[in-house]
Amino acid sequence: MAKIKVEVEYTTVGELIEILKKVPKDTPCVHQRDPEGNGYAPLEGAEMGLWVPNHVGGRYAGDVLDKEYVEEHEIEGAVPALIFWPRY
Repeated sequence: MAKIKVEVEYTTVGELIEILKKVPKDTPCVHQRDPEGNGYAPLEGAEMGLWVPNHVGGRYAGDVLDKEYVEEHEIEGAVPALIFWPRY
């Protein structure tokens, strides 16, 4: 299988912490579904994962894959990332 590598810019956890320092601690976190604002949901949680960015479906779209899949398919560009998910 061909190796895939896509470079993108993203907000780091450190940058997010600096933003959050300016917000009252009891402020709800709300997740926007897409750049056009087609839906919002409260943040349910977050965990570490491997994000594989691509340009399919948008400028910074991508997939979250498990470590075994990334290694088995020799996928390059997988970024350890804090993955957020909305409450539905």
